[in-house]
Amino acid sequence: MRGRPKRTKSQPVVIEIASPTALQRDGLIVLDLEDQEAAVKMAHKIAGATGRAVTVRDHDMVEIETIPAPKTQ
Repeated sequence: MRGRPKRTKSQPVVIEIASPTALQRDGLIVLDLEDQEAAVKMAHKIAGATGRAVTVRDHDMVEIETIPAPKTQ
């Protein structure tokens, strides 16, 4: 069979986006990515685009990495 290679079932990666303190709530995004490295790269893009701190967690909600909010000048 030709076409896309068959993917094995992977565990989801959670990307948590911190909201400004005035809003008093955070957002969660669950992505099915190839690996944790891809999730961290995506989190850096989200942090840059939103100006918020972003935490990457594994499927057990164990923290992989936290990307701080970009500094504004």
